[in-house]
Amino acid sequence: MGRLWDDLQGLLHDQLLLASLESRQALAGLVRILVLAVTCAALLLGAWGAAMAAVLIWLLDTGLSLALALAVVVGGTLLVAAGLFWLARQSVGELTFPATLRRLANAPPLRSPE
Repeated sequence: MGRLWDDLQGLLHDQLLLASLESRQALAGLVRILVLAVTCAALLLGAWGAAMAAVLIWLLDTGLSLALALAVVVGGTLLVAAGLFWLARQSVGELTFPATLRRLANAPPLRSPE
């Protein structure tokens, strides 16, 4: 009986060690993904700014006043931001596990084996 207990403890120790190592590896991967996402966002922000500057210059070249050209650029940016915000709001429902909750609400209660 003592040998079985020792084997069980060893198995539990090995499983916990494996879970610990994989958790560390997953955390390192998550940090890497977050750093890459922030870097990508910074680059996209710079590219957006450059694109808006190009649009502003083009609008000025067409003869628009500086105030009107700025209003057009800012208005366009706000419209794009509002559209993205709307899309994000539409996606919130997907975060609540609707199918799982529906299934759990309709599931019969768990029965103990007889």
